[in-house]
Amino acid sequence: MQYAVKHNGATYILPVFTRGMKKKIDEVNEKIANPESPVDDRVDALYGFVADVLGEENVAKALGTTDPDEMDLNELNILYIRITREYDRPVREANKPELDADTRKALAEIGSLAKNAESIQRVMTMKK
Repeated sequence: MQYAVKHNGATYILPVFTRGMKKKIDEVNEKIANPESPVDDRVDALYGFVADVLGEENVAKALGTTDPDEMDLNELNILYIRITREYDRPVREANKPELDADTRKALAEIGSLAKNAESIQRVMTMKK
């Protein structure tokens, strides 16, 4: 299976999701979820994981720096979330219920009705 994450207009290929990768994610999640952990430890855990997964060069491109003291911590968090969501993507997709033809048709009709209702509302607003 191939994994890729998009961030700030660039796409980065991720390593295979192995048992080791799962353990790393679990360790980072445990550290960042612990309010007793100092901020520096949480940031270091996030940065260490992202740098390990993407490589220093890609981290510099994605975050503008490899220095955790200079980078936007929200960008670091967002990148971490995108990476972990990408690893979860295949399972989420496999767990989605399959829609039968009748359900797909009904959903398409509902979407069409919603668009028509918006158009009618705009016309009514214009007439006032």
